[in-house]
Amino acid sequence: SKGLRFKSDDPLLEDDLLAVFFRSPSNGIEKKIDCKIIRVTAIDENGTKKYEIAARGVNKEEVRRYKEWLSKRGQ
Repeated sequence: SKGLRFKSDDPLLEDDLLAVFFRSPSNGIEKKIDCKIIRVTAIDENGTKKYEIAARGVNKEEVRRYKEWLSKRGQ
């Protein structure tokens, strides 16, 4: 399973899904990874609150189920 860590100025919610876009350093081609947030940690960075996010890659079926859940949540 693919994973990533990054920092955010805004808090994100555990179990939410993200679509992360980046360019491959070897050939410049844009890539996309669908990820599920598994941990959010608030950290103090020189008096400013930042959030360290840990996420793991998910497959298309998890993305489909998440979108279905979101659409039902608004009803």
